Amino acid sequence: MIGVSDERFEHWWEKSKPFIADALEKSGETHSVEDVKDALQSNYAIFYPVRNGAAIFRVEHHPRRKLLNIWLAGGDMDANIDGILEAAEFHAKEFGCSGISVAGRKGWARVLKPRGYDYKRVVLIKDMN
Repeated sequence: MIGVSDERFEHWWEKSKPFIADALEKSGETHSVEDVKDALQSNYAIFYPVRNGAAIFRVEHHPRRKLLNIWLAGGDMDANIDGILEAAEFHAKEFGCSGISVAGRKGWARVLKPRGYDYKRVVLIKDMN
Protein backbone atom coordinates (compact mmCIF):
# COMPACT_ATOMS: atom_id res chain seq x y z
CA MET A 1 0.00 0.00 0.00
CA ILE A 2 1.65 3.23 -1.08
CA GLY A 3 1.25 6.09 1.39
CA VAL A 4 -0.06 4.21 4.43
CA SER A 5 1.16 0.99 6.04
CA ASP A 6 -1.01 -2.06 5.38
CA GLU A 7 -1.91 -2.47 9.06
CA ARG A 8 -3.23 1.13 9.33
CA PHE A 9 -4.92 1.30 5.95
CA GLU A 10 -8.42 0.22 7.01
CA HIS A 11 -8.42 2.63 9.96
CA TRP A 12 -7.48 5.63 7.82
CA TRP A 13 -9.62 4.52 4.89
CA GLU A 14 -12.77 4.42 7.03
CA LYS A 15 -12.04 7.92 8.37
CA SER A 16 -11.33 9.22 4.86
CA LYS A 17 -14.20 7.65 2.89
CA PRO A 18 -16.63 10.58 3.34
CA PHE A 19 -14.02 13.06 2.08
CA ILE A 20 -13.19 10.86 -0.92
CA ALA A 21 -16.90 10.38 -1.71
CA ASP A 22 -17.44 14.14 -1.64
CA ALA A 23 -14.44 14.77 -3.91
CA LEU A 24 -15.68 12.11 -6.35
CA GLU A 25 -19.14 13.67 -6.49
CA LYS A 26 -17.66 17.07 -7.32
CA SER A 27 -15.26 15.69 -9.94
CA GLY A 28 -17.79 14.16 -12.30
CA GLU A 29 -18.47 10.83 -10.59
CA THR A 30 -16.10 8.87 -12.85
CA HIS A 31 -15.24 6.43 -10.06
CA SER A 32 -16.89 5.00 -6.97
CA VAL A 33 -15.32 4.99 -3.52
CA GLU A 34 -14.70 1.27 -3.98
CA ASP A 35 -12.94 1.94 -7.32
CA VAL A 36 -10.58 4.29 -5.49
CA LYS A 37 -9.96 1.71 -2.75
CA ASP A 38 -9.18 -0.90 -5.43
CA ALA A 39 -6.72 1.51 -7.09
CA LEU A 40 -4.99 2.07 -3.77
CA GLN A 41 -4.80 -1.62 -2.92
CA SER A 42 -3.34 -2.43 -6.35
CA ASN A 43 -0.73 0.36 -5.91
CA TYR A 44 -2.20 2.31 -8.83
CA ALA A 45 -2.75 5.30 -6.54
CA ILE A 46 -1.20 6.86 -3.44
CA PHE A 47 -3.26 7.50 -0.31
CA TYR A 48 -2.52 10.55 1.81
CA PRO A 49 -4.92 10.86 4.76
CA VAL A 50 -4.81 14.04 6.85
CA ARG A 51 -6.76 15.34 9.83
CA ASN A 52 -10.32 15.94 8.60
CA GLY A 53 -9.46 15.14 4.99
CA ALA A 54 -7.61 13.00 2.48
CA ALA A 55 -5.88 13.17 -0.88
CA ILE A 56 -5.28 10.58 -3.57
CA PHE A 57 -2.38 10.91 -6.02
CA ARG A 58 -1.65 9.03 -9.25
CA VAL A 59 1.45 8.90 -11.42
CA GLU A 60 0.57 9.70 -15.03
CA HIS A 61 2.86 8.63 -17.86
CA HIS A 62 2.69 10.87 -20.93
CA PRO A 63 4.81 10.61 -24.10
CA ARG A 64 7.03 13.55 -23.09
CA ARG A 65 6.84 13.63 -19.31
CA LYS A 66 5.70 11.91 -16.17
CA LEU A 67 3.45 13.87 -13.79
CA LEU A 68 2.11 13.25 -10.33
CA ASN A 69 -1.60 14.01 -10.49
CA ILE A 70 -3.48 15.15 -7.40
CA TRP A 71 -6.49 13.08 -8.40
CA LEU A 72 -8.78 13.68 -5.42
CA ALA A 73 -8.69 15.90 -2.37
CA GLY A 74 -11.44 16.42 0.14
CA GLY A 75 -12.11 17.63 3.63
CA ASP A 76 -10.75 20.71 5.40
CA MET A 77 -8.50 22.02 2.65
CA ASP A 78 -7.87 25.36 4.39
CA ALA A 79 -6.05 23.46 7.14
CA ASN A 80 -4.50 20.75 4.96
CA ILE A 81 -3.60 22.18 1.55
CA ASP A 82 0.03 22.95 2.37
CA GLY A 83 0.63 19.47 3.80
CA ILE A 84 -1.04 17.84 0.80
CA LEU A 85 1.08 19.86 -1.63
CA GLU A 86 4.25 18.99 0.30
CA ALA A 87 3.30 15.29 0.15
CA ALA A 88 2.61 15.61 -3.58
CA GLU A 89 6.07 17.12 -4.14
CA PHE A 90 7.66 14.35 -2.07
CA HIS A 91 5.94 11.62 -4.07
CA ALA A 92 6.60 13.38 -7.38
CA LYS A 93 10.33 13.33 -6.62
CA GLU A 94 10.13 9.76 -5.32
CA PHE A 95 8.62 8.56 -8.61
CA GLY A 96 10.81 10.70 -10.89
CA CYS A 97 8.02 13.01 -12.03
CA SER A 98 8.85 16.31 -13.72
CA GLY A 99 5.76 18.08 -12.41
CA ILE A 100 2.46 17.92 -10.55
CA SER A 101 -0.96 18.29 -12.16
CA VAL A 102 -4.31 19.14 -10.61
CA ALA A 103 -7.75 19.20 -12.24
CA GLY A 104 -10.41 20.75 -10.09
CA ARG A 105 -13.04 23.36 -9.62
CA LYS A 106 -12.35 26.97 -10.64
CA GLY A 107 -11.54 28.13 -7.11
CA TRP A 108 -8.47 25.89 -6.96
CA ALA A 109 -6.67 28.14 -9.46
CA ARG A 110 -6.89 31.03 -6.97
CA VAL A 111 -5.67 28.84 -4.09
CA LEU A 112 -2.83 27.17 -5.98
CA LYS A 113 -1.43 30.07 -8.05
CA PRO A 114 0.43 31.63 -5.06
CA ARG A 115 1.94 28.18 -4.43
CA GLY A 116 3.58 28.00 -7.86
CA TYR A 117 0.83 26.37 -9.93
CA ASP A 118 -0.10 27.88 -13.32
CA TYR A 119 -3.35 27.54 -15.23
CA LYS A 120 -2.93 25.24 -18.27
CA ARG A 121 -6.40 24.01 -19.28
CA VAL A 122 -9.99 23.52 -18.27
CA VAL A 123 -11.96 20.28 -18.11
CA LEU A 124 -15.61 20.37 -19.15
CA ILE A 125 -18.05 17.47 -18.81
CA LYS A 126 -21.44 17.14 -20.45
CA ASP A 127 -23.60 14.56 -18.70
CA MET A 128 -25.58 12.41 -21.12
CA ASN A 129 -28.38 11.12 -18.92
